[in-house]
Amino acid sequence: MVKPLLNLESRRDNTVLILEIYGEGGIGKTTLALDIYNKIKHQFEAATFLDNVREKSNMWFDGIEILQMKLLSEMGEETDSRFTAGFEIKHRLRNKRVLLVLDSVDSIKQLEALAGECDWFGSGSRIIITTRDKSLVDNYEMNGFIIEKYEIEEMNVQDSMELFCWHAFNTINPAKNFE
Repeated sequence: MVKPLLNLESRRDNTVLILEIYGEGGIGKTTLALDIYNKIKHQFEAATFLDNVREKSNMWFDGIEILQMKLLSEMGEETDSRFTAGFEIKHRLRNKRVLLVLDSVDSIKQLEALAGECDWFGSGSRIIITTRDKSLVDNYEMNGFIIEKYEIEEMNVQDSMELFCWHAFNTINPAKNFE
């Protein structure tokens, strides 16, 4: 499942690409995004994985600003002011090739505050979004991004058994006496 998505990194063009991973809750979107992130983050000048964006942006009055500050900090760009963090993302990261993962996004407001427009990031940057809403980024190409989508579907019985066995027995086949 991960290999086709890693091809997003093999595209050596200068576009800023958004990969939207969508599907039902609890189906593995975050796990998949984290796996991709860990496999390709070393190929970027800066990278960060912001988890639970929906929850954290709604947790406090200034949740979005706190997430913006965290994004900058984890990209190596500290800021002292939550009020200018959005402006600073654009101006400090626009010449950097970055990998940004935004996990559990449920509103365009969150996306606009954390990813803005494609000129916020350097050429070849990649933004991965996990969401339950398959139409979240439908109109986001207006901001200059190239959009790709990937739907995670429910596993069939065979794939579920292989995944279970891999975690339980470190092999894709069940132990001989397993029933």
